[in-house]
Amino acid sequence: MTEEVEKKEIKKTKTRKKYIPVKVIASKKKAIIVEWFEKEIVHRGILPIGTTVKDGKIEEGILNTAIQYGVPWDEFVPGDFDGQKINDLLHQKGIWTYQDAKNNLSMFGRVILQSMNTTRNDLLNFAKQFENKK
Repeated sequence: MTEEVEKKEIKKTKTRKKYIPVKVIASKKKAIIVEWFEKEIVHRGILPIGTTVKDGKIEEGILNTAIQYGVPWDEFVPGDFDGQKINDLLHQKGIWTYQDAKNNLSMFGRVILQSMNTTRNDLLNFAKQFENKK
C-alpha cells in the first residue's frame, strides 16, 4: 500500500459518524417505526427491531436504509381540474362574485369540497393501490 492510500484509509476511519435525532413511533416484533426531520420535512421509516437508538439518535447511514413508512403522497398525479364544474356549482348556489363568496364562506367551502370529490377518491384509490402492492 502506498503512503498516500494509507493516509486516505486513516482519514476515513477518523471521520465522525453523523447522528440524527429520531422519535420512535412504534415498536413491533420485527421492526421499529421512527420519525425524523430533514430540512424541516418530517419523515418516517421502518428499521429492524435491533437498530440502535442512542440518546434518541440514529446513525445517518443506518437511517438512510429505512424503508419508507406510509403512502408516498408526493407521487400522486392528480386528474384533470374541472374549472367548469366549480363554476357551475358556485353559480347554482348563488355565488357569482367575491362578495358572494365572502358573505357565504361555508357554502363556498362546501362547493369547493364537492368539486374536489373526484380528486379525493383518486387519492384514496392511489393509497389503496400502493398498500396493495406491499
